Amino acid sequence: MALNALVALFAVAASGGATIAVEDVAPHVRELSSAKYEGRLTLAKGGTLAAEYLAEQMRAIGLRPGGDDGTFFHSFPVTFGFKAGEDNSLRIVAPDGRAVEAKLDQDFRPLVNSASGATVQGELVFLGYGLNDEAYDDYRGADLRGKVAVVLRGSPAGYRPVSNAEKAAIARAAGANGLLVVGKARPSDPELPAYTRGQGIGQLEGFVAAAVTSAWLKEATGFDADQARTAAHPEPRPLNASVTLRTQLVQNTGIGRNVVGFLPGTDPNLKNELVIVGAHYDHIGRGEVGSTSGSSEIHYGADDNASGTAGVLGLAKYFARKGDNRRTIVFQLYQGEELGLLGSQAWARQFPDKLQRTTAMINLDMIGLLRDGHLNVYGTSTSEGWAEVLRKVAVPGIKPKLNPQTRADSDHFSFASRNVPVLFLFTGIHPQYHNEGDVYDLINTQGLAQVASFAAQLVEALDARPTKLAFNPQSAVGNRAGDRQGAPRDSARRVRIGFIPDMTGQANGVVLMGASPGSPAERAGFKAGDVILEFGGRKIASLEDLQEAMTALKPGDKVKVRYRRGDKELEAEIQTEQRS
Repeated sequence: MALNALVALFAVAASGGATIAVEDVAPHVRELSSAKYEGRLTLAKGGTLAAEYLAEQMRAIGLRPGGDDGTFFHSFPVTFGFKAGEDNSLRIVAPDGRAVEAKLDQDFRPLVNSASGATVQGELVFLGYGLNDEAYDDYRGADLRGKVAVVLRGSPAGYRPVSNAEKAAIARAAGANGLLVVGKARPSDPELPAYTRGQGIGQLEGFVAAAVTSAWLKEATGFDADQARTAAHPEPRPLNASVTLRTQLVQNTGIGRNVVGFLPGTDPNLKNELVIVGAHYDHIGRGEVGSTSGSSEIHYGADDNASGTAGVLGLAKYFARKGDNRRTIVFQLYQGEELGLLGSQAWARQFPDKLQRTTAMINLDMIGLLRDGHLNVYGTSTSEGWAEVLRKVAVPGIKPKLNPQTRADSDHFSFASRNVPVLFLFTGIHPQYHNEGDVYDLINTQGLAQVASFAAQLVEALDARPTKLAFNPQSAVGNRAGDRQGAPRDSARRVRIGFIPDMTGQANGVVLMGASPGSPAERAGFKAGDVILEFGGRKIASLEDLQEAMTALKPGDKVKVRYRRGDKELEAEIQTEQRS
């Protein structure tokens, strides 16, 4: 056993309560945040592999299957984002007269928002990085009427990030009727961008755009884009080749899978009551959903939420060993949380009878970066009985911060909005949130074991109660008291704005590290160092204030933002958009 595991085990054992060791949780975080799972995106190969791994872990622990038809999988339909339809083609007639056909998703890929079912034809003109400012005026003197622009993905060294959407708008304004972006935006990126709005183009009626690999373009035209990228300022020039490009994009639909197992209760009178312990296991793949960096690298999601998933498995192992739980404990791992709580909502909708028998739901989301022992515990107002339960929980080194609010941005909300008492355990936001920096090496494994032990003690205290917890109808559900009829308020998960907060910034307001490429915030001109002071008429003193203000928004809403840049106070208007 490693030294940090021994320290963690001693720390939790000293409490006299539940003991969950580092070795019961850390290996799951390491596994799930490895490159094998490619960021665990819902409907993607990595997400499917993760579900299979988790089902096998539940089986090995000794849980009973709690899914469909005696399996550990609870299935539900998912529709999000886009994928290529059947009507996509790319053909280049080379300078020597050869006709070269490209293969979809191997040599080329249509960009999201490219005109669907439309065809563009024209001569190919290489225009460097496709920029048009004083430093890089790639379009100077170019006549692009009836032609297709070819530009390098990404930006020159030392230059600001430039999205595919900006490149497309510049090409359209210069007269081009189509665009090919070529190569990688960053050395570690895949050759072809993801099917997301962040990697796509804006709404340009009739405009056709696609990405191509450097190798295929070189084969088809003889032009070496990788070589051109090494120049300080790649020289624009015609490629003496013509292209026919047709694109079609359709909605991405499929089946999501929650992973569910349970330990039946031993008490004849209480075994029909349920205690649910849950976490989401999905993440955002290569930044397809809500990336804060705009990168196409794998977003590993070690803290978000391999940490919470590992915590659930640690609790399952602990209670399976004990074997004396009076109530039935249900362990749920959700998919589709990053798309709007899809998995937990699907389960809660399907089983209202089980919700009526549920005494409480405990949600573990981002519990891998415990700092100075501070653990956020949200949802304490959902039952007056939580005060008594929490008094029985004590883990050395854990300093719980009790908050009556029930945030709407994680899976507990699917239960709280249906009158189930909940607690949400969360160690806080950080600069690696939703980007490629959320890796296993940053996880506080000792802290993770301590938080898991805190959760296990909560379950023990719930199980020891003679009666079911009563839901408090006056609780602060949905980030603000008085949400009517318990209606789910997941708009914050469905609206894209694109602020990247700087967690280390000290200011009365929210300091920005920048804005996500192609986002509404970037289009509104927000930059690193800006401090958000007011959002939609509401004063902003903290990140929590900003998150709460954003929950009231719908896609397409326009909101005024007051901010400070340097010694000036400015105002901008942002129009929100639907998250991919």
